[in-house]
Amino acid sequence: MTKLSSKSKLIIVVVIFLAFSGVMFGFGYGILEARNQVRLESVVEKGLELEVLQREQRNFEQGKRDLISLEEKTYPPQDLFSKDTRVVKEIRELEILSQRYNLEFNLTVTGTASEATKAEGVSGELLVVPYQVAIEGAYNNILRYIEAAEHTTFINQTKSISFNAIESGITRAEIISQFYLKP
Repeated sequence: MTKLSSKSKLIIVVVIFLAFSGVMFGFGYGILEARNQVRLESVVEKGLELEVLQREQRNFEQGKRDLISLEEKTYPPQDLFSKDTRVVKEIRELEILSQRYNLEFNLTVTGTASEATKAEGVSGELLVVPYQVAIEGAYNNILRYIEAAEHTTFINQTKSISFNAIESGITRAEIISQFYLKP
């Protein structure tokens, strides 16, 4: 066996180092980068999940504080029902909604406070006055009106809704509902 010179040994070491470096740059670092990318995506996903959970925790804590403050206040149920037997305020509110959504509005109160029947299933004195609303306009505007009417400041109950297309782009809706009054 021949002895290698130090120059040959150095060349072999440099060639091995260059081959190793070439393999690492060609394949090894790509594999490591892919692993790092997977880990980075996992960390980002967990960070987003943590942020959502922290936000939910803050909302939960705020909800608990709100419930405590609501328990301290009293909301008399008699304020939920109109005492105006002519239901002027309620009718006006429905008219304003129809104007907001550019609808033709016609309301007919089909009963009176003197003829009103007592609400079923209620232990106190609560009267029911039926009414009918006829509105005409764009179908989407009618849907917006109905949605807004569900969130009015007075309590009413819708019994039925019927839709009729009367001409191109114009729909007529008839809503049968009832006001609740506290005499």
